[in-house]
Amino acid sequence: MHPDSPKEPEPAGGRPDLAVIILTYNEEDNIAQALRSVYAQQLNGRIHVVVGVDRWQGERSTLEALVAERPANVSVTVLDLGYSTARRNGAEYASQYGGALKTTMSYAANSRYITYLDDDNWNAPDHLATMLAAIDGKDWAFSLRYF
Repeated sequence: MHPDSPKEPEPAGGRPDLAVIILTYNEEDNIAQALRSVYAQQLNGRIHVVVGVDRWQGERSTLEALVAERPANVSVTVLDLGYSTARRNGAEYASQYGGALKTTMSYAANSRYITYLDDDNWNAPDHLATMLAAIDGKDWAFSLRYF
């Protein structure tokens, strides 16, 4: 978490039902649609969103305002290391989009169930609820996407 980022309290009721991992470069239109699609989920449960910033592009206030829009059942943790871990930005890890950040965010997620959402995509309103139902009693589940 960047030193300027406020700590986010865990929602009332304990550990979230699932976590959503979003890696971003903070491109305003992209991250706004992605986060708002998580906020609009038709889920009777708690969601932990982990937003990882590979490197800042744009105003920090944009992401802070989006975090402030979250509903009561959603907590948001912004993980900003202050540098990129991607090789294309001069760092060690080969992943072109975020280096080791997505792995780091997965370990930081406060839930047994984790799903990933690119910052330039969004979820249908029932996506998280149907994914939780699909994984019940299984080790993993996946979904296809529409183009």
